[in-house]
Amino acid sequence: MPSENEAGESVLGVSAGPSSSSKTAVASTEHPSPNTEARDISDEECDDGESYDEEEEEEEPALRYKRLGGNVHALFEKDTASTLVASDRFLILGTHWGHVVIIDFEGNEVKKWRAHSTTVNAVSVDIDNEYVASAGDDGRVVVHGLYSDDIVIVDYNRPVKAVALDPYYSRKASRRFVCGGTSGQLIMYEKKWLGKSDTIMFTSTGPIQTIQWNGPLVAWACDEGVQIYDTARGMRISQVARPEGSPERADLYTC
Repeated sequence: MPSENEAGESVLGVSAGPSSSSKTAVASTEHPSPNTEARDISDEECDDGESYDEEEEEEEPALRYKRLGGNVHALFEKDTASTLVASDRFLILGTHWGHVVIIDFEGNEVKKWRAHSTTVNAVSVDIDNEYVASAGDDGRVVVHGLYSDDIVIVDYNRPVKAVALDPYYSRKASRRFVCGGTSGQLIMYEKKWLGKSDTIMFTSTGPIQTIQWNGPLVAWACDEGVQIYDTARGMRISQVARPEGSPERADLYTC
C-alpha cells in the first residue's frame, strides 16, 4: 500500500480519505513517475518469484566445431601433440618428439622445426606473431624467429614445464621471457648491457605448472596457488591460495 504523509494524503498525491469530502490531485497517466514504475516491477518480482534480470537473461550461444583438414593427420602418424597455443594468425603445436609445428586454421603445415630432444611441455608466441618460444623436458628453452634466423637457446639442466614470452618480445632489445619447471624456480631471462641475465622471481615448494604474460603482469600456477607479478613495479602484487582438498598431482590439472 502507498505510504501516507502527516496530512493524510498519499505520497502519489491522492487523498487517503473518502473522495466525497476532499479535493484530490490526480497523477498524470501520460507521464508516470519513475517511482511508480519501480514499484510495479518490484510487485511483479514478488508475484512471479523471479527477478527481472533473470527474465531478460539471454540464452548462451552454442559453439560451432570444425575438424582441421590439410595434412594434420600426416603430421601425427608417428608423433602426438603435447601442447597447443592459438594466435590470431595460426596454431602452434608442440609434440612428444620435440617438434614445434606451425599450422594454419585449415590444418596445413606452415613451418616445422626440431627444438627439443624430448617432449615439448609449453609454447608461447609474442603479440606480433614473430617469435615462438618452447620449453621441454630436456631442460631447454628455445626462442625461434619465424621470419628470421634469430634463435635463442638456454639450458636450465632440469625439465622446464612452462614458458611465456614478453608480449612485446620482437619490439624490445631486452628479449625477455619467463620460464619455470621442476626446479620450482620462476626465472626471468633478459638481455642487458653486460650480457644475458637470469633473475629468480619466485621459488615454490613444487614445480611451476603454467605461466601467462599479459601486459605488465605475469601470472603463474604452482603448489602454493596462483601468483601475480607486476614487471613494471618489479614486485609480486597478488596471490590466490590453492583451495584445501585440491588434488595432490597439480600437474595433472593444468589449465
